[in-house]
Amino acid sequence: MDNKRGQGLSTSTIILLVLGLIILVVLIYGFYTGWKFLKDSTPDNNVDQVAQACQQACITKSTYDFCSRQRQITVGDQTPILGTCDGFSDSTSSVYKAEYNIVTCSDITCLG
Repeated sequence: MDNKRGQGLSTSTIILLVLGLIILVVLIYGFYTGWKFLKDSTPDNNVDQVAQACQQACITKSTYDFCSRQRQITVGDQTPILGTCDGFSDSTSSVYKAEYNIVTCSDITCLG
């Protein structure tokens, strides 16, 4: 009888097995400890959401939502900015208006 050797594993098969094992470990770790470790690596940015909420408050002519409701703008690791839509869109505060694109509302007049 001839001495037959078994076929060896190809390099691509070994690479796929290692990648599959890494993915399996990450999934187990994520489900076991929670996915917060992935969220912490990406900066938070809610400027578009606040701008849309302010625009919606203007469209629906909701004086309370536009003038009084406190909103928080977060941009990456910067300190969150608290304010109202009126404050963010104020013409004297052109930093917010230009940087965050929160428009003024001509349909609502805020007091104070």
